[in-house]
Amino acid sequence: MLEQNEMIRIAIPACLGDRVNESLHEVEKLHRKRVRVRLGTTLGSFVAVAAAFLTFGFMNPALASQIPVLGRIFQVVNAPGKVGGSANLGTYGLAEEIGLRLESTEPGTKMTVQQAYGDGNTVQLSLILELPEELDGKYQWVESYQQGSTCEAKINGEAVEKSGKMNGFQPAEEGLWVAAMVLPVPESQREAEQYEISLVLRDLAGNLPEYDGDTLTGYEKEAIPGEFRGTFFLAPDRTQPITFESDAERNGAKVLRVSTSPTRTEIRIEKPYWGLRHPTVPEDGDLGYPYLFTEDGEEILLEHGETYDGGYRFDAQAVQEASLIFDSVPAGTKKLVLWFCNENQWDQVTETQAKFIIDLEHRTVTPEEP
Repeated sequence: MLEQNEMIRIAIPACLGDRVNESLHEVEKLHRKRVRVRLGTTLGSFVAVAAAFLTFGFMNPALASQIPVLGRIFQVVNAPGKVGGSANLGTYGLAEEIGLRLESTEPGTKMTVQQAYGDGNTVQLSLILELPEELDGKYQWVESYQQGSTCEAKINGEAVEKSGKMNGFQPAEEGLWVAAMVLPVPESQREAEQYEISLVLRDLAGNLPEYDGDTLTGYEKEAIPGEFRGTFFLAPDRTQPITFESDAERNGAKVLRVSTSPTRTEIRIEKPYWGLRHPTVPEDGDLGYPYLFTEDGEEILLEHGETYDGGYRFDAQAVQEASLIFDSVPAGTKKLVLWFCNENQWDQVTETQAKFIIDLEHRTVTPEEP
């Protein structure tokens, strides 16, 4: 079920700055199963406040014709790791075309909010950055200059907490770069019928290509001047979520509630303590790491930061009730498989503690023999 290339997952993009690059260099040396646990436990909070890589769907046709990568930007932007954006949002065809060119203090540097989608909990934005011709091909990626916030966002006049940072714009073609953001909707605006979204983006930096990921040397940033401002309106979509309760139980594990939307999948569970994954290495966490797959074996990646910040602990060493937050599932998905696995050995799941079949079409959860 698990293909080898699906097993090599890092929970954060490889371009979030010095702190993350140092951590990433270390975790790449670890056993690949330990990467999932340790990133979830030690970097969860940091990842959660980072501006997320996310994705967008149908682009302006003129731009799309110039940049072939835009046709698959959902997958491309999420490839480095899972930090909060929806890799499958584009399969729903729901993102609204915005096409807003933000006001720029630097005429040669332009930024466009291309698409947006809101579901009452988050607003997801796709961004296109255009650099002057003389900077074309100069940088490996574009990110925030400092680890402080690069984005100030407001929804209906209320400041967005964790507005995020501009990390990891990826090159497309001819001086264009693509990235995106997740803006958490303030609690007081969750039921609003329309969002007025105001953005101020600044303090970008280009990473020079001398960086060596093996030796962690040559990591240099160059400031990209410019401040970008703009306001647009978006009506949130609350028609898509599927939510249902469950009392399914297997080997002490319970699935209590399932909720899916075009932006994420939330599974409320009760998980028993089955013991340590490695008794001599307690920091590796507990037995029964959660994995989610479509019926045909496509892995739906866990949102480590959201899951950990929401209360789930990979090293609880006790019974816990919490929500597992995964990426959204592709549109049209009818069934999911939730596994609690002790170890993954390359191409097969081994020592499974519990397994559940989640039927989204009939809204049922059925425990199954591993």
